Amino acid sequence: MSAIMPGATMPGRMAHLATIASDCYNRSMNGQPPVFIVDVMLGKLARWLRLLGLDALYVRRRKPEELRAVATSPGILVTRDHHLTTGRKYPGPVILIESTNWQQQIPEFLAKSGCRPFVRPFTRCPTCNGLLAEQPATAVEGKVPRFVAARHRRFCRCTVCGQIYWPGSHQRRVREMLRQWGLADTLPRNRT
Repeated sequence: MSAIMPGATMPGRMAHLATIASDCYNRSMNGQPPVFIVDVMLGKLARWLRLLGLDALYVRRRKPEELRAVATSPGILVTRDHHLTTGRKYPGPVILIESTNWQQQIPEFLAKSGCRPFVRPFTRCPTCNGLLAEQPATAVEGKVPRFVAARHRRFCRCTVCGQIYWPGSHQRRVREMLRQWGLADTLPRNRT
């Protein structure tokens, strides 16, 4: 069984997969990685994909009509639900994650998706999936605790929800996890 499984009939599967593969290839040629649609069973994975800088939409409900609505945009469904990989329950390609442990799900996802070249840690908001934009310390004055403003010179703000991030202890823990997954070469230079 393929790692990415289109949810259509066998003759239609190959054509559909070819269309998605072509779209993903065209997006990659323009420097755009594929969009991943992560279902309700994999909320923690969705957050980590965002920490990796991957475009990961999180669908909190699993009603078939919601998945079909999401499927109208180019995207690859990421799920643990074996039923979504058979028949016509989801019309697009599907990555089936088999591990129940989120720390094993990341390497499994990377192996099945082939998206490692697109990993750019700390470029997306882990909460809403928006892109992060660097901000000077003066732009966040009064919006972060004083001790944080005194200690750090660089900040990022989510372009969608406005959340502000800085390289604190949480980022150090994330960096360590990325090293354990063999992604140390994707990390931006550590700076304060």
